[in-house]
Amino acid sequence: MEPETEYSDSEIREMGEKEFRKNFPSGWMELSRYETLVLIVDKLLESSPDREFTQRELANQAGCSETSVENRIGSLTRLGVVNELEDREPIRYELNEHSPITQKLYELNLTVEKVKSGELPQSISWNHAGSFNIPADERSASEGQRGEGNLEFKLGSADDSHASVTDQPASDYTQRFSPGAGMGAD
Repeated sequence: MEPETEYSDSEIREMGEKEFRKNFPSGWMELSRYETLVLIVDKLLESSPDREFTQRELANQAGCSETSVENRIGSLTRLGVVNELEDREPIRYELNEHSPITQKLYELNLTVEKVKSGELPQSISWNHAGSFNIPADERSASEGQRGEGNLEFKLGSADDSHASVTDQPASDYTQRFSPGAGMGAD
């Protein structure tokens, strides 16, 4: 999103790093710069997608003040994360589960949980061909993965709708994951 205030080139050059980041936030900063936004998004991610909220209900369930929700809910509606429902009094909101940002938030949430549980490794190295490797020392023996080498994941094409996993030393070992398994291409 563009900053609300117009800045001259000289004003931008004179900004410190923190001031620049606040005035020209990345996508991540746009969603996480205010504690209220973090609390609201966290609450929405754990709620049923068709659940409706007033500002008061969202404030109570997210653990922040109604004034904070009132001040910040506009950011989420402008980004399409939350829909303001028409013809409702008081105004009601719902999570827009079809928003690309919401989809990525669900994906990020799931990925963090899988890394925390050990289901996914903490590091993956990408190559220029669109595949990534999981170092052998990051693989869990409890998952039945054997071998000396790294696992190489190749993301499937849109037509393919899957990713293949190949253990390099045993090139005949291939396992396919569906998108629902958490590692497939969208």
